[in-house]
Amino acid sequence: MLALQRSAGNQAVSALVQRDAPDSCELREPDDGAVAGIIDGALGRGRSATYPASELQSDWYQVRARREKSDGSNCCDPNLAAAEHYLWARYAVANRDHSPFEMKAMVWGYGYFKFLVPKTGICPKSPDTQGSRDWGYKGADDGSSDLFHQQLAQNDATQGPGDSPSATA
Repeated sequence: MLALQRSAGNQAVSALVQRDAPDSCELREPDDGAVAGIIDGALGRGRSATYPASELQSDWYQVRARREKSDGSNCCDPNLAAAEHYLWARYAVANRDHSPFEMKAMVWGYGYFKFLVPKTGICPKSPDTQGSRDWGYKGADDGSSDLFHQQLAQNDATQGPGDSPSATA
């Protein structure tokens, strides 16, 4: 009996959430200042700092959860969508999931990909805009910088004192 009540309750909540979320979003370009503010707020130290992939993943999830707020009110915010695209691209490059070139190709083709993939979550797919793609490209570039600094830190950690190339010359 409890399982039946729980199942019925889950279905009712699901129906309410789906009812409040819009079916589609109008095509609007993101505002660069607002997107930068969302990203800086998620990162905590600003875009110019370097971050480990684990932090970037957490920040990406945070913005995605904010956009997919359960009442559907943030679904069509182009600024949140662009920030989510930026953080996903930055994380994927910093985590070595994709090279910067591969990520930029994926960002470029993402609008076509969205057409093919079924909807996930409560929100409709965000419209493919030039501004959102531009933020994805910036994310790939910044992720490349994060990866470079991670590799540099690993190299420094593995070299002991006196192991530098100039010390052996």
